Amino acid sequence: MKLDVHANLYLKSFPDDVRRFYENDTSAAVRGVTRVLQWATNEPKMWSEKQRLSDMERKHPGRFHVFASVPLLYPDEAVQELD
Repeated sequence: MKLDVHANLYLKSFPDDVRRFYENDTSAAVRGVTRVLQWATNEPKMWSEKQRLSDMERKHPGRFHVFASVPLLYPDEAVQELD
């Protein structure tokens, strides 16, 4: 049995937020980061939970299950998360 709990999902604005930190840096490392951020901006599976879940189910039908965690120490907030 394999259990993969690694999945990245970012807000669509995340790449633009990160770019602000590197605006005046022209180093090779930053150029690499910029390429990755450009890719992430144009790749819906990086920011669209609907697309990500659809892709995972299509690639592994019947094998993908969603689990969630809620802040149990804060019951009111936990209920809001579940709504």
